[in-house]
Amino acid sequence: MENILGIKRRIKSVKEIRHITGAMKMVATTKLRKAQERVESSRPFARKINEMLIDISQLAGLHLHPLMECRDVRRICLVLFTSDQGLSGAYNANVIRHARSFLNQLPPGREVSILTVGRKGRDYFQRRNYRISWDFSGRSQLPTFALSAQIAGIIAEQYRTQECDEVYLIYTRFYSPHHLEPRTFRLLPVLPVTEEQVRPAIRGSWSFEPSPEAIVEHLIQRYIETEIYRAFLEADASEKGARLAAMTTASDNADELITKLIHRFNHYRQSIITNQLTELMGGVESLVKK
Repeated sequence: MENILGIKRRIKSVKEIRHITGAMKMVATTKLRKAQERVESSRPFARKINEMLIDISQLAGLHLHPLMECRDVRRICLVLFTSDQGLSGAYNANVIRHARSFLNQLPPGREVSILTVGRKGRDYFQRRNYRISWDFSGRSQLPTFALSAQIAGIIAEQYRTQECDEVYLIYTRFYSPHHLEPRTFRLLPVLPVTEEQVRPAIRGSWSFEPSPEAIVEHLIQRYIETEIYRAFLEADASEKGARLAAMTTASDNADELITKLIHRFNHYRQSIITNQLTELMGGVESLVKK
């Protein structure tokens, strides 16, 4: 029979773990609320810049900027967003699996370099001998626009100098703490018009001040920075949502385990008391017979 003292120790240890997961759940709830507000406020801004690029492209034509130039694809750059810490369920595993699936579908002969934001993604691909061109580990907890602008400048320069022919963002889009969807988004070359985003044709004569090239130059830089910042915020909110879901599940499991252990403890204690009473009654009967 299991030692009753061992059960008491297990109940105590599980309760301590329950306190930790409960505290982490409260912290994740507070952080997620702020992260979700930042994500929701960034989406309209990114959408409006994209719409403006669509309008200018329809009016003045495509390929007004070097970052809109399409060329034969030989080198690909991935910007991968993961977390620096664990305890977030399958969040990192899912986005890394999505990245591996994307890489496995590439035609043979493509050179791949990875810009990692987050230690988990960096460690995974470093162990598999992928080329890590830039690493921003330790900063995934601080999604700032300044950092996004720095990353945008790096990848834009790589594209201009033909160090890469396409740039993709791989991150997790946040819908709810229990609905997180890894996503691949082609950032460069900038081709804002897609089947889902075709806007009605703009009629009439238009004049641009300054020139369309100058307008596109400004908009494209803001577009790249905004898309990276939005991916940053989506990944940050997804990580906190995954951590909230993981801590909620861990707390619920701890509560269930505590209930089972208390039930087992009471059962064993009742068995011990019953045995002691039986022995006592047997002794009393022996004394009476004597």
